[in-house]
Amino acid sequence: MKVEERAAGEFRWVLLEACEMQGSDVFHYRVLRTAAAPQSTYWDAMVLGMAELRRTVETATAATDIERCA
Repeated sequence: MKVEERAAGEFRWVLLEACEMQGSDVFHYRVLRTAAAPQSTYWDAMVLGMAELRRTVETATAATDIERCA
């Protein structure tokens, strides 16, 4: 999970997902979900992003943890 400031004073959380790239020994990351609305502070975006991450982890299954990047 990371927080991006795409415009001045507009912070959005971004959930990233690790995935494997064929022929590579390192993990790569792709965007899983992004906040629909910006927050006015980094901290607010971080808290909301962590809550979304927690919900995502609670509902994830072991079979979908790591997939190949498309």
